[in-house]
Amino acid sequence: MKWLGEQNKAIGVMLKEMRFDYLYNGILQHSDMKFTMQFLDDYTSGALNYVLWKHAHALGLIRRMLEPYYPLANTLNFPKLGSL
Repeated sequence: MKWLGEQNKAIGVMLKEMRFDYLYNGILQHSDMKFTMQFLDDYTSGALNYVLWKHAHALGLIRRMLEPYYPLANTLNFPKLGSL
């Protein structure tokens, strides 16, 4: 339980440092005007590739950190649903 708690804190720290508001509203949807100039600068300088890689790499690490939770959630999720 202590190890899972430490994993949870580490995931929280990683998520807090990511800029998902810029990724979603600035890059994917272009819906937030406050990110327009930053997106233009990142796109023209090539930094956009780094921003996307940084988020993909961090989310892959978080996915691997969550793997111990899957068997635990599967065990606690009962009764198993079957055919009726």
